Amino acid sequence: PRAQLAAVSREADRAVEILSAILDFAKPSPLDLKPVELALLLSGATEGLKLRFDERGVEIDLAAPTGARVLGSERHLQQVLTILLINALDAMPFGGRLNMRAEPHRGQVRVRVVDTGIGIEPAKLKDLFEPFATGRAESGGTGLGLNVARWIMNKHGGDVAIASPGLGKGTTVTLTLKIA
Repeated sequence: PRAQLAAVSREADRAVEILSAILDFAKPSPLDLKPVELALLLSGATEGLKLRFDERGVEIDLAAPTGARVLGSERHLQQVLTILLINALDAMPFGGRLNMRAEPHRGQVRVRVVDTGIGIEPAKLKDLFEPFATGRAESGGTGLGLNVARWIMNKHGGDVAIASPGLGKGTTVTLTLKIA
């Protein structure tokens, strides 16, 4: 019963995330950008999914400069990170490692999310941000996550990019944000 309740809870959370993404995309609300503590944002995002990462045997390594702040909407940045972390989790069905690194770069901050998962074929990389493009339709992927993530990052004056050397070689997602 406990495992079933946990599964129901996870799926309910995922349904809320999907619905929230659709509503934000369909009826965008203005973003209230304020200084956000980057280390707290990143640790909060990973903490919310820690149980799921532990269940999968995925080790998380997080490094962010203490005191670094970015200009953003905490709720929306949390949504972007959740999208990226769930994608990474789905890419590592048999465990692995997730590295999150934040570092200043030319008046901005780059956050790199690197997984040791299944990777992405280079030919498919360019289409990943298109609405309804998904590599996991069979497991319930909607194909909206990365599209919403890019929209949110653009509203922050930032960007999101994805790179993968190919199948079986992991994926790197890079977020670029303004320093507050």
